[in-house]
Amino acid sequence: MRYAIFSDVHANLRAWEEALSDIRAQRVDVLVCLGDAVGYGPKPEEVLSGIRAVTKNFIIGNHEAAAAGMIDYSVFNDNAKHSTEWTKQALTAESHEFLKTAPIAIDTQDILFVHAEILEPGRFDYIDDQKKALENFTGSKHFVTFVGHTHHPKIFQLKGKRSVSEMPDQNQQLDPSCRYIINVGSVGEPRNAEDLRGVYVIYDSETLKVDFRRVAFDIEAYRAELESTTLNIKPFFLQCHDHQTAEAQLAPPFSEALSPAMEAPLISVSTLSQDAETVSLEVPSDTRKFRNSVVGKRSSVARKAVGLSLISVIVLGLLTWGVMHYIGSQVPDDSLVHSDDISTAKAEPTPPRDLSDPIPDTPQAIPAPPITKTDAPIVHDPKPNPTAIIPPPEPDPKPIVDIPPETDPTVAWWRMEPDSIGEKLIDSKNKSSLPMLAPGKTIGAIAPSALPPHDITNTAAMSLGVWVEPSPTGKFALRADRSFTCEGWFLVAKTRKALFLAGTRSGNANDKQGWHIDIRPNGQMCFFYDNGPQIIQALSEKLPITDLKPHHFAAVWNHDASAGAGEMQLYLDGVKVKTAKVPHIKIPPTQANPFRIGAPKNPSKVALDEVRFSREALRVSELLLPKPASLVKEGLVLNLVGESLSKIAKSVKAPHQPKLDRSKGMPMLQFDGKDDFISIPESDVLDLTAWTIVSLIHPTGGEGVVLGKADSKSTLINYRLMVYKDGKVGALVRGPTHHQQIHCKMNLNVMNRFSVVAVRFDPAAKGINKITISVKGASGAYDLNLAKGPVGATMHNAPLMIGRQPGKNARHFKGDIGGILLYNRALSDEELASATKWLADQSSGSVKLTEDHKAAPVAAVEPPEAIVFLIAGEANAGGVAAFSEETVAKAKIKERYPVNPGTTAKNMKIPITTAAYPRSYIWKPQKGPFEQLTPSKNLQACYADRYRHGIELPMAMLLEKKFPHSHIFFIKHGPAKRNLYTQWKANNGSDYKFFHSQITPAMTNLKKRYDNVRVVGMYWDQGESDEKQARRYEDNLQKLFAALREDTGLPDLPIYVREQGIFQHDKPEFKRIVDAQIKIANKDANTHLLKLDLGSNEKNYKAWAWSIGKNHLSSKAYLELSKMIIQIEAR
Repeated sequence: MRYAIFSDVHANLRAWEEALSDIRAQRVDVLVCLGDAVGYGPKPEEVLSGIRAVTKNFIIGNHEAAAAGMIDYSVFNDNAKHSTEWTKQALTAESHEFLKTAPIAIDTQDILFVHAEILEPGRFDYIDDQKKALENFTGSKHFVTFVGHTHHPKIFQLKGKRSVSEMPDQNQQLDPSCRYIINVGSVGEPRNAEDLRGVYVIYDSETLKVDFRRVAFDIEAYRAELESTTLNIKPFFLQCHDHQTAEAQLAPPFSEALSPAMEAPLISVSTLSQDAETVSLEVPSDTRKFRNSVVGKRSSVARKAVGLSLISVIVLGLLTWGVMHYIGSQVPDDSLVHSDDISTAKAEPTPPRDLSDPIPDTPQAIPAPPITKTDAPIVHDPKPNPTAIIPPPEPDPKPIVDIPPETDPTVAWWRMEPDSIGEKLIDSKNKSSLPMLAPGKTIGAIAPSALPPHDITNTAAMSLGVWVEPSPTGKFALRADRSFTCEGWFLVAKTRKALFLAGTRSGNANDKQGWHIDIRPNGQMCFFYDNGPQIIQALSEKLPITDLKPHHFAAVWNHDASAGAGEMQLYLDGVKVKTAKVPHIKIPPTQANPFRIGAPKNPSKVALDEVRFSREALRVSELLLPKPASLVKEGLVLNLVGESLSKIAKSVKAPHQPKLDRSKGMPMLQFDGKDDFISIPESDVLDLTAWTIVSLIHPTGGEGVVLGKADSKSTLINYRLMVYKDGKVGALVRGPTHHQQIHCKMNLNVMNRFSVVAVRFDPAAKGINKITISVKGASGAYDLNLAKGPVGATMHNAPLMIGRQPGKNARHFKGDIGGILLYNRALSDEELASATKWLADQSSGSVKLTEDHKAAPVAAVEPPEAIVFLIAGEANAGGVAAFSEETVAKAKIKERYPVNPGTTAKNMKIPITTAAYPRSYIWKPQKGPFEQLTPSKNLQACYADRYRHGIELPMAMLLEKKFPHSHIFFIKHGPAKRNLYTQWKANNGSDYKFFHSQITPAMTNLKKRYDNVRVVGMYWDQGESDEKQARRYEDNLQKLFAALREDTGLPDLPIYVREQGIFQHDKPEFKRIVDAQIKIANKDANTHLLKLDLGSNEKNYKAWAWSIGKNHLSSKAYLELSKMIIQIEAR
């Protein structure tokens, strides 16, 4: 990630505007202001508003603290007091409120941002020499800390524990084995007599490079603004400028020339360090729905502007900056893509933000999980709407025919065959051959061997070549009056930086305008357009494309997609993955950049094949894709796909008519889940013994019937396809006196997804009644119970209903149905695959299906639910329970914590092998991701002993039994000797902040992978270290639980508290702690007290704990606690 870090603008609007203009060109992801945006200068409100408009990462400096009345500035000298008084009057009431809520530091995992010093940020001392730097290194363990305050850019490097050196304030490559304090200088008040430019820093956390950017500003314009106020101050840089202008001797060095009127005094203010808080970094994200990893608590603020003209200049620039961080002066690299570790839940990809929209003011909160009713509504059974016509099967799509040369939209087709490669890449049309810039290598074909429209033979592809149009003609340009399609096949492995495939914008200095297609390191694919002042992207979500497998890409520009605007459409393997609108007025009339295939700076090998450029917005059926699957016709009795689906819906009378939606590339019916349904009258052709149902569905909530045939009370059922509340697919088949419900066992969830579902039943399959359910190509066969007689009998005198079942328990379907195929026989595996593929192809790629329709291993599919359990506290939360008496000999702490016989995990039959926990995972501290729960490796036991464990092992064992079809995830933080009044203090304590910083990315990770993420509770084990503050324990614990529930978005989070004081039973301080826990549990229905009846005698003591006086739990204790939690959770 690339950071722009600046400080000490000091109300210098001229310097700020120039710095911001330079920042926009640096492709940054995040801006951070280190404070002192106000003070000394003439434009405090304008500068503060401008900074707040582009970043939420703002730290309070001593001048803001003084202006906001948070410190006693009577210690300032007369000029400083005068400046503070003037600034207080110049700032609006809203700005005053904002400054009062600004944090004193911003903390990420490896980076700390403060205004002045690390040890006591509210004291505002200077770090201006190696001795001070060494002292401050002890106050933080961050890899790099950025500071301001002194106005002098510096780098201090710490090697080992005591060796500090000062590095030049120029571009540097940081050493990952060292630590750094970097002063970013001053944007608005430089104090280098020989260089009066403002200074800020660009830091790339991926490459560890630091770039000191120096930006000149209009000093005379600043002077005019200063003199228009009542401020009687002359900054140091203005003094130097006057000396230089008069050709006089330069001003003396900073240490001598800094006048008392301009030097900020050393301030020690306890109130600031108590009231101001340290928050976590906020990363702008206009392409995601969810809150960033850790969001500091700040009040939402509105932007202020100087005037209409200034608004238009700043906002236009900011909007450009908001997307320029993806791609700058050259092909984008991995540092320009938003990190997914900082985002929190998966959803449908957010459409690209219109570049005329303002930058969002606040991050969006993590949405709460959907709540569905547990009981289907009971409604009166409406009379069916009769429709006498069963639509006949539609004919196969018309074959693609040869297009006459005069209407052929193909401009160029580079086949990549051996005979077309040499000094030029020969176009098969022989019109647009491209000279070679860099040679490629011939490899085997990537695209199919027989390409449409005439089964053209394909024998080869090219790897790592670069070819460029010799003299730009503009025929490959993105124009407002003509559409185009650029497509081809590629194959690529994982890459460190972005890969350029083809286009007219390579990022070179002479061709920045134009379009291109690139592949990002994290698996995103982008159709990119740069019109000069703006950048517009159709940027997909993560896709499985860097897998060394052939993929087809298509960038389609539809110039007349809507009135006054065109649409960029990005396709992968025939499926539309992203779109972006481009107003015609934003497209330059002339574009003359050369078209190219490949780029010299591509960091990894990429193979290309069959690249074609057409001057039309091609449909999916016209792309260079394999032939579509053919419709299986034999036995087809009902074909509700395309217009036949539309016609039958129109025959339904209100209020039961589903809504027709044509926005997804094919007609789809939207059922409201209340009273929409279709009824087809009884017909002999619909009475089936063997059958197959194939349907494209998109359920959006609740339990509902897709299609079924049953009697008026739904007690006797011929056949039925339905979706259950948990998103699984089920099928029912009827016998003479009973029906049997078959539930999909594939652990596949289709809720809120477009899926092609197939169900087939064959009463004569190898002599066994069998039903097969297939979702996304993965299938399972289930034997039916034959004890009550044969199944599969027909059902006469019953309608076929779509969207509900007969009777009071209607089970209305909610969501989209895009097609239904009903057969009077059980299709073969090959036929089923063909029918499924054919129905999927009808969407023309506009619907993103959950997975490919080719057979996929079931093991590769995530189960629909993730179960999360949190663990926090001190040593007993981390745990030092022994695996077995045999492993104690290997333990590092065996002498300090001896094992009591009979209390180990082995004695309690708690497995200590990885294989015993196939569905349990634990979050890796600091940055994740989740790893499989592995005893002796990653249990994060206390005192760093790999042969010990905490409550996670017995909880994993019990949770896997309780939730047999789910994955179990633990997030844990239990270091030794942690108190509640400082380290675990709500919101501000170091352990609280660390634990919160783990929960947010972990939950983000899970919400991207699972449809349902359920936090079943948190185990809290802490109290021994609060002996000195026992009187405050109840208040502190209440605040902690409230903060955790608020910050995690889980207001009803169950918290399981182990009663403390069980070993220190005779101390009054611990009785207060126990009483506090009891009171909270009695008052809070979601807090549960876990009490182990240990007694006070030595025998019971040893049975549960390690040893007398050693206050740690055994495996036996953790198992009992886990059982208590499972029992409470079941209630």
